[in-house]
Amino acid sequence: MSKRVVVVTSISGRGKSTSLRNLDNVIHLNCEEGKDIPFSLKNKQFFRSVHITAPSQVIEYIQLAEDKAQVQTIVIDGLNYLMDMHESQYIYKSADTRGGWQDYGQFYKDLVHNIAVSSKDFIILAHVAYRYNEQNMAIEATIPVKGALAKAGLEASFTTIIGADIVKVEDLEKYSNPLLNITEDDKEDGFKYVLQTRKLADTKNTLIKVPLGVFARNEAFIDSDLSLVMQRLREYYV
Repeated sequence: MSKRVVVVTSISGRGKSTSLRNLDNVIHLNCEEGKDIPFSLKNKQFFRSVHITAPSQVIEYIQLAEDKAQVQTIVIDGLNYLMDMHESQYIYKSADTRGGWQDYGQFYKDLVHNIAVSSKDFIILAHVAYRYNEQNMAIEATIPVKGALAKAGLEASFTTIIGADIVKVEDLEKYSNPLLNITEDDKEDGFKYVLQTRKLADTKNTLIKVPLGVFARNEAFIDSDLSLVMQRLREYYV
């Protein structure tokens, strides 16, 4: 069973897809129509990107990859678009919408099951939305989804969720660590694309959660590079 599953969340334009650039031995399941990978695949050691046109293809590729030694990591990009695809293809014009929503929930359960029993590593990219929780009287992040799944939230299915963001360089200075390299370009720009691995006082309502001990306190922000995250998870779960 794969324990090395990480969900990367953010609003659009925070570098989620670009953070895949240093990974090798990858099958990238692109669920967003019209979107291409934002970096070159030249000199990559097996990085295959597949445009998904039907939701069932994602589960098929997960199962097919199990016997492929050259595949180490499977990327689902992105979870929101995959679930929207299922809705548009199987519910939108269905004569039995009640049954369609039941199938929608079952498809997600099947997806999570296939991820859980796989021996591969997984990276799942997802957009987040923010909504006001009247009961808690607070703004909370969620991975938008419809039907009965919306009550529990897709985030409940995963142990490791990190955030992608853009942070001012001056705000990163107190988080100096070997995984955070502030370049001269970052300093000139005044900001840096990062991955956030811990909740902080001003981000306590995000979805970020990571098993205890994976990242140190000063590693709350690291380079926007998912190869660093996957390497740390492999070390943690040895």
